[in-house]
Amino acid sequence: MKQKQTAVVASQKEIAPQIFDMWINTELAAEARPGQFVCVYPKDRSTLLPRPISICEVKYSKTIYSINKAEHEKINYREEAFRKETGTEKGIQTCIITTFGLKQNSHSDIADQTITLKDLFTKIP
Repeated sequence: MKQKQTAVVASQKEIAPQIFDMWINTELAAEARPGQFVCVYPKDRSTLLPRPISICEVKYSKTIYSINKAEHEKINYREEAFRKETGTEKGIQTCIITTFGLKQNSHSDIADQTITLKDLFTKIP
């Protein structure tokens, strides 16, 4: 169901490089359910920039995660399949969510962002 409401930004904080936690005050929160999607647009549409699409890969590992050639190819395939299926021309950013971070190697450049458990569970004041 589409609804248009005015909201106020209560707080905004960078929790990892180029990853932000933003809290907004709106009446929608009372009706929110897990898995719902909310689009946020500023009043002045001139400040609305084309947003890249984020594809998140969640990797469970007891150590720093390392992307090998086969995994690099799988991620490339998923990005291309997404482009083909959706017809999008927007930029796609790959985010790797992993326990202890991502080992830098010849295949790690496929990840535009890395989020660790520490990032996810850092207490926000």
